[in-house]
Amino acid sequence: MNPNELNPNPPRVNDDSPWGPIEYVERWADGVYRVQTVSHGGCWISPARAAEMPAWTRKIKAYAPKPQWWEEDCEVLIVLHLFADEMWKTFDESTRECWVRLIKSIYNINLGIEVTK
Repeated sequence: MNPNELNPNPPRVNDDSPWGPIEYVERWADGVYRVQTVSHGGCWISPARAAEMPAWTRKIKAYAPKPQWWEEDCEVLIVLHLFADEMWKTFDESTRECWVRLIKSIYNINLGIEVTK
C-alpha cells in the first residue's frame, strides 16, 4: 500500500462510495469519517490512517475497497478498535472492554485472525 496513491479528500454528501451516493457524513476522529447511503454505509479513513493499519487487517476478506473503506456491519469494528482512544473518549472502560471482546470474538474465533493493536 502506498498512501500517496489514496484519496486524501474526506468524503462529502453526494460523493460516491462503495455503497452508492453518500447521504450523510459524520467525522469520528482525525481522518476517520462515517458515511451513510440510502441503503448501506461504513467508514472512510485517510491515507495517513490507512498507513497506521496493522498488517493483520490486510488478511480480512474485503466487503469494501481497502484500505480506505470499511463496511458498517463488521469491518467498521476494526476501525473502532484501532482508533478507540480518540473516538471513544466518552465511553467508560466496561463499554470499551465489551467492544474488544466482540471484535476478538468475531475475528479471532470465527475468522482465525489474531487481533492486536
